[in-house]
This record gives sequence, C-alpha cells and structure tokens, in this order.
Amino acid sequence: MEQVKNLQGFEFLDRDPKKFLNFEPLHFLVDSEFYKHQPVKRFQYMVILLEKVTGSVQIDFKTVDVKDNMLFILGPNNQYDFNLAMGTEVKCVGMTFTEDLFSFCGFQKTYHSYFNDWSVEPHYFLDSREVAYLTQIIGNVEHEVHHYAEAPYHRDMVASMLEQVMIFAYRKETEKNDWRSKPEDNYSARYRLFLDALEEHFHHWHLVVDYTEHLGLHEKQLNRSCKRVAGLSALQVIHQRLLLEAKRLLVGSTDSVKQIAFDLGFADPAHFSKFFKKKTDRWPMQFRAEQKGLVEEKEEV
Repeated sequence: MEQVKNLQGFEFLDRDPKKFLNFEPLHFLVDSEFYKHQPVKRFQYMVILLEKVTGSVQIDFKTVDVKDNMLFILGPNNQYDFNLAMGTEVKCVGMTFTEDLFSFCGFQKTYHSYFNDWSVEPHYFLDSREVAYLTQIIGNVEHEVHHYAEAPYHRDMVASMLEQVMIFAYRKETEKNDWRSKPEDNYSARYRLFLDALEEHFHHWHLVVDYTEHLGLHEKQLNRSCKRVAGLSALQVIHQRLLLEAKRLLVGSTDSVKQIAFDLGFADPAHFSKFFKKKTDRWPMQFRAEQKGLVEEKEEV
C-alpha cells in the first residue's frame, strides 16, 4: 500500500486562506505613518490596482510617474515608496499575501518567480476595460474567501480565481517584454537561462566566463542574446543585478558595508565600494544616508 509521504503537507491544504490572504483597503499609499514601519511584514506580496491617481512611486530606486490606471505587482524583495499627490482619494483594489499562498494554490513556479524576478519592472498601465475586469476577479476572490469558507471545493475555487489574477498580471508583463513568451527564439531562451543562473549564483560569480562555462555557451552567443533582448552586454547585466542587491541591502538592512561586500562575493570590501561608487557616483554609506534621509523627510510631513 502506498504511504502518505507528507501528512503535514496534506493538512496544510485545509488551512483557511484568510490566515495568509488579506483584502483590507490599502490606505498606507497616502498615509505617512505607513513609512515608519513599512509594510506589515506578515504580508510580503502585494497586487495593487490604482484608479485615476497621480503622483509617483519609487520601486527598487527607479521613479515611475503614476497616472490614470496602474497595476503594481510587488514582492518581498522590492523596495518601494508611494508618493501620491496631496489630497488624493485612493480608489484601489488590492491583495496582500504571504508565501503560503503559492503552496495553498499549488501554483506553478512561474508565478512565484514572477514576484521575485529582479528583471521585472512591476508596474503596468491599464485601460478602463482591464480595470473593470481585474476589479471583478479580485472582488470575486474576496467574496469567496469571506463567505464560502465552509462550502465544498472552497480551496479549489480560491486557487482557480487567484490563478486568473496571476495570469492577468503575467500577461501584462509579456506584453511589455515579449521575449518572455518566445521559448522557441534562441536569443530569448539563452537570455532566460542566463537570468536563472545569475539569480542563483550572482553572490559569488561576477565574471561572464563563470556563466558561459555553466551554460555551455560561447561568450559571443551570450553577449549577442543579452544585447538583442536587454540592450546590454552580459557583464552589464551581471553588474546591474549586483548593484540592485547592494542597494537593497544598504537600505533594507543594518549590515555594515564590509558585511554586504562579503555577502555579495567581494573578497575585498574596498573593491566593492569602488564598484558601487563607479556605478552610482556615491559611496555606499553616502547612498545609505541619502535614502534614510528621504524616509525621515517623509515621516515629518
């Protein structure tokens, strides 16, 4: 007789999604108090739909103008700061959730990696029809979670509806970056493999040759693929990933510059500081102080 291999995992399927899925109004988008304890840690993932708002949002240190209708897909690694126009009445639909959601719904790896993909710029402009469509889907999920918890096939219904949200978001991403939907294209396929390897090894592999040997590619092949898809050389992509992680660690942790350098695979902290200065025109501690100053300024408003 076949044994049940993971009883704990089996019991997990019966958990109440309200324990890791939240639909409360996202007032923090215009609430300065939010920035004093950003955001509630137990909900690390967010899907936010904003309607007819103006202002800006900084996501991973890049500023995006907010206008009309926009969708934001934010994961636990993203650094973000909403700065909507004063007096804005936030009309939005949103969900916040934890890592548990992906296991609960049995989602394919694509959705999970999408929220954690550093190469994604997670903001999308929507037209009025898309707003109505996505609003209805998220509203249906909320209704199911709060009113049908005891109904048969509740978990299946929640998973099915949430997958529609994920597909909608990923479809917007592939519209913006169509290489993601071209598995048959050699350039796209190589670039995707390179990004996967980079995400796994960037903490200790900083040279192009590390990746070409790992992937069995010639350096020209990899560079050509990166240029065709991203408009960058392979080395520029590696540096881009290292720099983003350095910024995230400088802002999101209290680790010393020395510790961050070692965490990112630099044998010499001075080399890391020079690398950071060359790429940003700021020394690491300067960057950290400037970002901290921006947060403190917002808290005083």
